[in-house]
Amino acid sequence: YGINGGTFVPPPSADFASIGKDNIRNIRQRVVEPENSPNCQNGICKVANHLFHNYVSSILYFPTSFVLDDLWNTVKLSNPYWLNSWRGEELGASRGVFIFFNLAAISLGVAAAWRKNKFISFVPLILFGAYIASNSLALTSGGRYIVPADWIFLLYFMLGLLTLCDWLLQYGGLIPNDPQEELNVEFESVQFQYTGQINGLIGAFAAIIMIGTLVPFSETIFPQRYQNETTSESLQRLEQIGALENSPFSREELDEFLTQPDAVLRVGRMLYPRYYLEDEGEADLHYPYVKLQYPRLVFQVIGPFPGGRDSVIIAGNRPGYDVHASDVVVVGCEASQRIDGIMFIVLSEDKNDVFLRTPLPQLKCPLNAPGSTH
Repeated sequence: YGINGGTFVPPPSADFASIGKDNIRNIRQRVVEPENSPNCQNGICKVANHLFHNYVSSILYFPTSFVLDDLWNTVKLSNPYWLNSWRGEELGASRGVFIFFNLAAISLGVAAAWRKNKFISFVPLILFGAYIASNSLALTSGGRYIVPADWIFLLYFMLGLLTLCDWLLQYGGLIPNDPQEELNVEFESVQFQYTGQINGLIGAFAAIIMIGTLVPFSETIFPQRYQNETTSESLQRLEQIGALENSPFSREELDEFLTQPDAVLRVGRMLYPRYYLEDEGEADLHYPYVKLQYPRLVFQVIGPFPGGRDSVIIAGNRPGYDVHASDVVVVGCEASQRIDGIMFIVLSEDKNDVFLRTPLPQLKCPLNAPGSTH
């Protein structure tokens, strides 16, 4: 949502591979930045926008009617404030009453917490304010960014509802009223209670900080799984462990191939392999999982190379066993949004299997389309 009329959206038949990265980026910017957005270019304005967005988003998920709508009606139809361009219009009296009641319940919950625990009751609110302030300084807000902290308002909301129920039960005579003398606690006992709670908080924060310092220390205990090697070093290591024995290419041929500008060798872990037959693929237009005219294996490879993750397509047959989470070496040509794989080698202690592109292309970038003549 938030897409205005006249915004260019590619048709379903669009070939993202031919559009190119720059054009896709422009399309995305035009979609997520409506033309009627307010002119807010300086840093203070952006931080303030994200700060208030965090606050508002943490309140508006509370009930706004007596009807339990499904997610579609809640986000798309019923409540106008889910739209990116909402400026406070079309809220309506009923929703306004519910929002007022929600804010009153939260305020009542804060007051009830203060009545029982005084300053300690503000600790969740302080944590919430610090968290969303850090998000706002990073220019992020709403959605998944506030999930770690938006439960805090819900905590006070529930406490306010329980306090309201307590009042109604007392008024109806179903439970006795709280004796007033229990509230008149002597100052000395209160001061002792606060001192103990503050000491406990200091100890808890000190323990958290000590645990947090162990994170960088733990990285020095375990050796790095994938080393930052040059292509020559990687080929030498493959030659030493016999991983090139089943390859149709010699070490010298691979050395010469990798001198080409678009030729790449990636060492890392294969994740989420999917095999597609001819004319099979996904309908969401996320390359490289789109429908293509040839059978191929598609997977992600992660490692210590620039970007840390690449999408790989290798045309050919399905592997004979599960290769997910395998240590692999990928050789291919870097293209738009993916690597056209020539081969990948599965590295393991007992075997180093080589999977080749079919038909096998010449070692020259860019690769010919699968099935074409060389």
